[in-house]
Amino acid sequence: MISQKKLFQLIFLLILNGLFFFTSCKKSKTRNEQQTQITVTIEPLRYLTEQIGGPYLTVKTFVPKGLSPETYEPTPQQLVDLQKSKIYFAIGELGFEKIWLKRLKESAPDTKFIRVDSEIKLIDTESESHKHTSHVGHHHGIDPHIWTTPQNMILMAQKIYEALIDIRPDLKDTFSTRYDQLKKEMEQTHVKLSDEFKASGSQQAFLIYHPTLSYFAEAYGLKQIVIEEQGKSPAPSQLKKIIEECKKENVQIIFVQQEFDQRNAEIIARETDTKIVRINPLDYNWEKETWRIVRALTGKN
Repeated sequence: MISQKKLFQLIFLLILNGLFFFTSCKKSKTRNEQQTQITVTIEPLRYLTEQIGGPYLTVKTFVPKGLSPETYEPTPQQLVDLQKSKIYFAIGELGFEKIWLKRLKESAPDTKFIRVDSEIKLIDTESESHKHTSHVGHHHGIDPHIWTTPQNMILMAQKIYEALIDIRPDLKDTFSTRYDQLKKEMEQTHVKLSDEFKASGSQQAFLIYHPTLSYFAEAYGLKQIVIEEQGKSPAPSQLKKIIEECKKENVQIIFVQQEFDQRNAEIIARETDTKIVRINPLDYNWEKETWRIVRALTGKN
């Protein structure tokens, strides 16, 4: 038989465990209640939003990893989940957004839709002043790939920060501290990138399938030569011209992205004796991926 003393000890432990369980559940519930759901189009936007919002946000990316934000079509479940988000952060000019943003707004009328490109000087590929990207044939329109430079990321982060404190004014001090730190880190990254290209001693030209790095090339004095023509593979005559231009510009690197066909890049690589480097400009870890690109261009890969 259990002694009275041991019985009291057992009851005390059971009560203590019960209180601990109740307190943990209450804390967990409070923490979950504090989280605000946000949706973004691509992973670099999730990176910025989470860096500013920290544990107070649940951030969902609409376009899954490995799929193209130019052609993606959302699932019915995504349309349902979007209704839970307070804000949708959009790049603004991506192919997916141009087709779907209006429909997304209709499916989630209580969600606030915010473009993060409003303070950025967008590249018009028809502009005479746009000299850092070479297209064989006719190419036109606004280049949407604004997230590939630290300067643009800072401007995007500012839009995100302003929107977050609007819906969560109780967290303004926290968001401000995190935003200031993020801005400082990106300013330092820009200086380091500039120094790295200056130290390499020569102006770089590179070939890429889809023109994802236009803003990056313009920011650091590089030349981007594009294989794709208005979303289509080049004709044999265009492919020949691309090969000639690569030889003329002494291209050493061909960047290929996982969302696009690599066969033409492989043909050009054989003809020009250049190196194929696989990149993912849509990666969540934006800074790490940027440095991979820089090291490939400067011969430090």
